[in-house]
Amino acid sequence: MGPNTTRMSWWKRCASHSAATALAGCIDLLAIRDRLPHQGVVLDIITLRFLKWIALFLLVSGTLSAFTSSRLEDRQRAAYWMATPGFVLTWVFGYQAAEKMGISLGSPWISVTMLSSLSALAVTVWSVERDRAMRWIPAVVAIGALAIGTGAMTYKIGGTKIKTADTEHTIEVTP
Repeated sequence: MGPNTTRMSWWKRCASHSAATALAGCIDLLAIRDRLPHQGVVLDIITLRFLKWIALFLLVSGTLSAFTSSRLEDRQRAAYWMATPGFVLTWVFGYQAAEKMGISLGSPWISVTMLSSLSALAVTVWSVERDRAMRWIPAVVAIGALAIGTGAMTYKIGGTKIKTADTEHTIEVTP
Protein backbone atom coordinates (compact mmCIF):
# COMPACT_ATOMS: atom_id res chain seq x y z
CA MET A 1 0.00 0.00 0.00
CA GLY A 2 1.56 3.29 -1.11
CA PRO A 3 1.54 6.58 0.81
CA ASN A 4 -1.35 7.98 -1.25
CA THR A 5 -3.61 4.94 -0.93
CA THR A 6 -5.01 5.90 2.48
CA ARG A 7 -5.59 9.49 1.42
CA MET A 8 -7.26 8.49 -1.83
CA SER A 9 -9.62 6.06 -0.16
CA TRP A 10 -10.59 8.81 2.29
CA TRP A 11 -11.33 11.20 -0.59
CA LYS A 12 -13.43 8.55 -2.30
CA ARG A 13 -15.41 8.05 0.90
CA CYS A 14 -15.92 11.80 1.27
CA ALA A 15 -17.10 12.22 -2.30
CA SER A 16 -19.47 9.28 -2.40
CA HIS A 17 -21.10 9.20 1.03
CA SER A 18 -22.71 11.38 3.65
CA ALA A 19 -21.09 13.90 5.95
CA ALA A 20 -21.07 11.34 8.76
CA THR A 21 -18.97 9.01 6.62
CA ALA A 22 -16.62 11.87 5.75
CA LEU A 23 -16.23 12.69 9.43
CA ALA A 24 -15.57 9.03 10.19
CA GLY A 25 -12.90 9.03 7.46
CA CYS A 26 -11.30 12.10 9.02
CA ILE A 27 -11.26 10.40 12.43
CA ASP A 28 -9.79 7.25 10.83
CA LEU A 29 -6.98 9.34 9.38
CA LEU A 30 -6.25 10.94 12.74
CA ALA A 31 -6.15 7.51 14.36
CA ILE A 32 -3.51 6.22 11.92
CA ARG A 33 -1.46 9.43 12.04
CA ASP A 34 1.03 7.99 14.52
CA ARG A 35 1.65 5.00 12.27
CA LEU A 36 2.28 7.21 9.23
CA PRO A 37 4.50 10.08 10.47
CA HIS A 38 5.46 11.18 6.95
CA GLN A 39 1.81 11.96 6.26
CA GLY A 40 1.33 14.00 9.43
CA VAL A 41 1.43 17.32 7.60
CA VAL A 42 -1.02 16.08 4.97
CA LEU A 43 -3.39 14.92 7.69
CA ASP A 44 -3.11 18.25 9.47
CA ILE A 45 -3.91 20.10 6.25
CA ILE A 46 -6.93 17.89 5.56
CA THR A 47 -8.19 18.39 9.09
CA LEU A 48 -7.67 22.16 8.94
CA ARG A 49 -9.47 22.40 5.61
CA PHE A 50 -12.36 20.37 6.98
CA LEU A 51 -12.59 22.61 10.06
CA LYS A 52 -12.34 25.70 7.87
CA TRP A 53 -15.29 24.56 5.76
CA ILE A 54 -17.30 23.86 8.93
CA ALA A 55 -16.48 27.39 10.16
CA LEU A 56 -17.45 28.82 6.77
CA PHE A 57 -20.75 26.95 6.99
CA LEU A 58 -21.31 28.56 10.41
CA LEU A 59 -20.56 32.00 8.94
CA VAL A 60 -22.92 31.51 5.99
CA SER A 61 -25.73 30.04 8.10
CA GLY A 62 -25.42 32.88 10.62
CA THR A 63 -25.51 35.42 7.82
CA LEU A 64 -28.57 33.83 6.22
CA SER A 65 -30.34 33.57 9.58
CA ALA A 66 -29.59 37.20 10.32
CA PHE A 67 -31.51 38.22 7.23
CA THR A 68 -34.32 35.68 7.21
CA SER A 69 -35.48 35.68 10.84
CA SER A 70 -38.52 37.77 11.57
CA ARG A 71 -37.70 39.00 15.09
CA LEU A 72 -34.87 41.46 15.66
CA GLU A 73 -33.58 39.51 18.69
CA ASP A 74 -33.26 36.32 16.61
CA ARG A 75 -31.49 38.21 13.86
CA GLN A 76 -29.05 39.74 16.34
CA ARG A 77 -28.42 36.36 17.95
CA ALA A 78 -27.63 34.84 14.54
CA ALA A 79 -25.27 37.67 13.60
CA TYR A 80 -23.45 37.85 16.93
CA TRP A 81 -23.39 34.19 17.97
CA MET A 82 -23.22 32.36 14.63
CA ALA A 83 -21.79 34.63 11.94
CA THR A 84 -19.14 36.30 14.09
CA PRO A 85 -17.63 33.08 15.55
CA GLY A 86 -17.83 31.51 12.08
CA PHE A 87 -15.91 34.48 10.70
CA VAL A 88 -13.20 34.27 13.38
CA LEU A 89 -12.84 30.48 13.08
CA THR A 90 -12.68 30.68 9.28
CA TRP A 91 -9.79 33.13 9.54
CA VAL A 92 -8.00 31.15 12.25
CA PHE A 93 -8.24 27.81 10.44
CA GLY A 94 -7.39 29.45 7.11
CA TYR A 95 -4.28 31.04 8.59
CA GLN A 96 -3.21 27.73 10.12
CA ALA A 97 -3.77 25.89 6.82
CA ALA A 98 -1.79 28.53 4.93
CA GLU A 99 1.07 28.21 7.38
CA LYS A 100 1.08 24.40 7.14
CA MET A 101 1.05 24.51 3.33
CA GLY A 102 3.61 27.31 3.15
CA ILE A 103 1.28 29.65 1.29
CA SER A 104 1.96 33.35 1.54
CA LEU A 105 -0.87 35.45 2.94
CA GLY A 106 -0.09 37.92 0.16
CA SER A 107 -1.66 35.67 -2.46
CA PRO A 108 -4.40 37.49 -4.39
CA TRP A 109 -7.12 34.95 -3.62
CA ILE A 110 -6.43 35.24 0.13
CA SER A 111 -6.74 39.03 -0.04
CA VAL A 112 -10.02 38.77 -1.96
CA THR A 113 -11.36 36.18 0.48
CA MET A 114 -10.39 38.21 3.55
CA LEU A 115 -11.85 41.44 2.17
CA SER A 116 -15.11 39.81 1.07
CA SER A 117 -15.66 37.92 4.32
CA LEU A 118 -14.95 41.05 6.36
CA SER A 119 -17.38 43.01 4.16
CA ALA A 120 -20.06 40.34 4.57
CA LEU A 121 -19.69 40.35 8.35
CA ALA A 122 -19.74 44.16 8.52
CA VAL A 123 -22.92 44.36 6.44
CA THR A 124 -24.54 41.58 8.48
CA VAL A 125 -23.79 43.20 11.84
CA TRP A 126 -24.79 46.63 10.54
CA SER A 127 -28.12 45.29 9.31
CA VAL A 128 -29.13 43.85 12.68
CA GLU A 129 -28.37 46.99 14.71
CA ARG A 130 -31.97 48.13 14.29
CA ASP A 131 -35.08 46.84 12.63
CA ARG A 132 -34.81 47.81 8.98
CA ALA A 133 -37.69 47.65 6.56
CA MET A 134 -35.59 46.86 3.49
CA ARG A 135 -33.34 43.96 4.49
CA TRP A 136 -32.93 42.53 1.01
CA ILE A 137 -30.30 45.03 -0.16
CA PRO A 138 -27.80 44.26 2.64
CA ALA A 139 -28.68 40.57 2.28
CA VAL A 140 -27.72 40.61 -1.40
CA VAL A 141 -24.49 42.46 -0.60
CA ALA A 142 -23.54 40.07 2.24
CA ILE A 143 -24.42 36.86 0.36
CA GLY A 144 -22.69 38.18 -2.76
CA ALA A 145 -19.55 38.97 -0.77
CA LEU A 146 -19.57 35.48 0.75
CA ALA A 147 -20.04 33.93 -2.69
CA ILE A 148 -17.10 35.92 -4.05
CA GLY A 149 -14.93 34.91 -1.09
CA THR A 150 -15.89 31.25 -1.35
CA GLY A 151 -15.23 31.27 -5.09
CA ALA A 152 -11.83 32.89 -4.61
CA MET A 153 -10.98 30.42 -1.85
CA THR A 154 -12.11 27.43 -3.90
CA TYR A 155 -10.57 28.33 -7.26
CA LYS A 156 -7.45 30.12 -5.93
CA ILE A 157 -7.91 33.14 -8.21
CA GLY A 158 -4.59 34.73 -9.14
CA GLY A 159 -2.42 31.74 -8.28
CA THR A 160 -0.66 30.93 -5.05
CA LYS A 161 2.56 32.36 -3.68
CA ILE A 162 4.52 29.64 -1.94
CA LYS A 163 7.05 30.64 0.70
CA THR A 164 10.49 29.19 0.22
CA ALA A 165 12.73 28.47 3.19
CA ASP A 166 16.04 29.39 1.55
CA THR A 167 15.17 32.80 0.09
CA GLU A 168 13.02 35.82 0.78
CA HIS A 169 11.34 35.54 -2.63
CA THR A 170 8.12 33.77 -3.44
CA ILE A 171 7.28 31.47 -6.30
CA GLU A 172 4.09 31.97 -8.31
CA VAL A 173 2.10 28.79 -8.89
CA THR A 174 -0.99 28.93 -11.06
CA PRO A 175 -3.50 26.10 -11.08
